[in-house]
Formats: sequence, C-alpha cells, structure tokens
Amino acid sequence: MSSSLFSTVKITDRITRIVLPGRVFAYLVKGDDRAVLIDTGLGYGPLKAFVEELLGGMPYEVILTPGRLDHAGGAIEFDRVWITEKDIPIAAQKNRAQRAGYLAGNDGGSVPETELFESKEDGYLVMEIGQTFDLGGETLEILDFGGHTPGSVGVLFKEERILLTGDACCSHTLIFGRQGSLSIEEYREKLTDVLKKYGGTFDTMLYSHPHNFGGPEIVQQMIDLCGEILEGKDEHIPMDLMGRPAFLAKAFGPDGPSRADGGIANVSYFGDNIRKNRDKHIMSFIIEIEEGTVSDMKGPYGGVTFIPFTGYVESDLFTGKILPGAADIQVENPAGCRNMCAKYMFKGTDFKGKDCFLFVENNGWFSPADDVRKPFISAYPRFITDSAALGPYLSQARFRSEVHGREGGVEIRIIDVIGD
Repeated sequence: MSSSLFSTVKITDRITRIVLPGRVFAYLVKGDDRAVLIDTGLGYGPLKAFVEELLGGMPYEVILTPGRLDHAGGAIEFDRVWITEKDIPIAAQKNRAQRAGYLAGNDGGSVPETELFESKEDGYLVMEIGQTFDLGGETLEILDFGGHTPGSVGVLFKEERILLTGDACCSHTLIFGRQGSLSIEEYREKLTDVLKKYGGTFDTMLYSHPHNFGGPEIVQQMIDLCGEILEGKDEHIPMDLMGRPAFLAKAFGPDGPSRADGGIANVSYFGDNIRKNRDKHIMSFIIEIEEGTVSDMKGPYGGVTFIPFTGYVESDLFTGKILPGAADIQVENPAGCRNMCAKYMFKGTDFKGKDCFLFVENNGWFSPADDVRKPFISAYPRFITDSAALGPYLSQARFRSEVHGREGGVEIRIIDVIGD
C-alpha cells in the first residue's frame, strides 16, 4: 500500500482535508508550533506516514470526534490520541471485519480484513468538553455534540470561525439507539446548549463525509427537526438502520442527501430512542435451555444456530409457562454479526386473574465486540395476546428487552422505555 490511497484538499492555509478510503474525511490542522490530526478513518493504508510527510517533522496529536469505526479505525498507528471518556468503549471495539465491510460497501470491491489495522484497545488520552489545543496562531476548542455517539464532539477553529461537526450534526445524522447514542430529546438539549454558548462564533461548517453539506444554519435546523420528532410531526419514514427498523425524519430529494423540502438537517433514529430514558422493568422471562438440544451450522458464508427452549414468567402483570415449540434462531453473517429471532407462546393468567395466551417475538442484533463490551444483549420484543386487560398496553411499540446470561439459560428482562 502507498500514499496513493489518500488525497488532499486545501480548506484554508492552516486546514487540509485528507480524503481517505471508504468516502471518509480526516482533517490536518497546522499551527505555527504544532499540529492536530482530526480522525483516522477506517484504518486502511499508512495514514501516519502520509501525515508526517505533510508535516515535515512538526509535532502533532490526534483528536477523534466520535469513537465510531470510520473515525477511529486507524487510531492504533498513533501514540497521542485524544477522545472523550464516553466514547473510549466504542473506539476500543474489535471491529476490523466490520470496517472491511464498510470499505467494500463504499468503494466497491473487496479488501481482506487482514490489510486493515487492528483496533486501538487502550492507551487513549481522555479529552474534556471545553478543552483547548493551542497550536500557535490556531486554537481549537472541543464542543459537546453528544447524540450520534454519547461522547461525540465538534471542533471549533476559533481564529478561522470554522466549526467541524463530523457526523454529529449534518445533513444525515444517525442516532443509533440507547446504548450507542443519546435520545433525540437529549440530542436536542446538547445542540441548544451549543448554539446558546457558541452561536455567532462560526461562519463555515466542515463534515466527515462527502455526502454531508450545509452552513451554520444546520444547527438550528437540527434543533427544530428534533422538536418535530418529539411532537410526532416529522415525516417518520420507515427505513432500515444497521439491520433494525428505524425512521428517517424527512424525505430525501431526487439528488440524494438533500431534503425534498429544501431543508438541510436530517436524522435517522429508532422509535424507542426519542425521549430520555424512562425505563421501567415490568417483567422477566426465565428461559431454560436443555443441554444437548442446540443445533449449530457454520461455514464460510455464515452460520445458523437453532436453540429450542422452555421457560416461565412470574410478575404482577402476567404469570405463565412457555408452550412447546419455542425456539431462538440466530443467523450469523460472514463478519460475525448475528440476528437473533426468538418466537414463543406463554399460557397463563393476566393481572386480573383471567386465563390468556401471550405470544412473544424478540429480535436482537449483536456483533462479536458486543459479547465482551456489554453485560447483556439488546433486543426488541413484539407481543400479541388475547387478554383484554393486557392487549391495549402490550400492543404498543414501547418496549425493549435485555438478554442476560444465567445458569442453564438466560433471563430476558422486558423494559418499558416510556415508563409512565
């Protein structure tokens, strides 16, 4: 590999955009005394050597705007890498296979994952909101843009009146869900606070991908758009986001990333991640798996695991036992990411003492990194029941579940995310 993988675009005398494989941007900022590299891409190609050739011996450090794989993928090449504490677990995930898939999806062709750098799992420097980097004639300030990830930041180039928001506020921001980002309500609060403190200090915006665009007005537009989502007045267009049902706030126009209505800011989000966390644990399913009953198949094109199970639930809401035929079917793609789909039926009594059935379909998605980084697997249940007392409540799209390991099986905790 050579530096032919990278190209540069001069933004100002001090700021250079580096175009990286996978349709990703990094930014190199040079002061009189030292420099900063903002983001490291997917970790494909010798970015460090390329940067150091551009700098000609000038000392430098690295800032990561989020810890996502397309920003932190090349971090292991560098010694001094700054990131917010909230995003360190995201940046440290072992995700080389996913990065290779991202690269292939954006550039075409196929790159063996062994040609990408391993993830940087430790050795990060903790970056604080409001921290400044004095480069000599150029001062960078770190702003709180949590939303896309919990610790996403913007970088304000104070002397040049330029704000880099990366993926955190752009023409298509992704709000990934409760474990990987903030809620829409919390995101709006962050943006409102930024605009209150820093409005009028920037005239130009920079982003991390070529499909993002827009000027300073995008921040207020995003605040307004979040307000529409909270009031249920956005266009709420169904879409798929990383294998999960999600929504796009506003329709795209015919030219792709721009909105059909002429606006700039847009966001994709999950329906269970709109309001602040008001989680209420309403019941737990105890799942029992008999030894020797699991069937498993794995090959070069993926794998399937078939898990029959029994179990029960005892709660103030519903009590019952799982009927025969229950199974969890897990389908794994070549990158090791799994879709879990469990379907089963309880027979029992509702909180009014009436006999009833309760059907459950529980869907979850998890990667190899999730196995070691999180204490549980997140999933999203759907309920169907013949109980007149339970039906109006359990038929609503207001639930998530946590799959926790236990001896002989798992415990599935059902969480009401609205909680009132």
